[in-house]
Amino acid sequence: MGKRKLFTIKDLEILIKKHLMTKTSWALKALDRIYALQETVEKESKQSIFDNSVGFTRFDAPILTKLAHRHRYGRVLSDNEIRFIQNVIPKYWKQILGITGREKMELYFKEKGILHEMQSTPRETGLL
Repeated sequence: MGKRKLFTIKDLEILIKKHLMTKTSWALKALDRIYALQETVEKESKQSIFDNSVGFTRFDAPILTKLAHRHRYGRVLSDNEIRFIQNVIPKYWKQILGITGREKMELYFKEKGILHEMQSTPRETGLL
């Protein structure tokens, strides 16, 4: 018999998206992690070339690759650039969950006391 999951996938989606939208450190780390998944040729061309469901979408690749590169090499991003990242990066929540791993993500949210919150509906907790 499998181990009982602490959160449903929908719970994790809500929580990860919320953190990516509201926590700069999460958004920037996610940007770096997803950038790392891009193929070398995609990084160099600042485009998404391969349709492999990994890395940035074709639409997001030019700007997010540029911002990821700047962030990785020590350039300070402006408040507007950070807000842009926080608005766009939540759509990549599944990749972040895949990179981090479900158990590790569940443990993080459990340790932060979020498990209790999710026993209510998302609307009651203000997550939606």
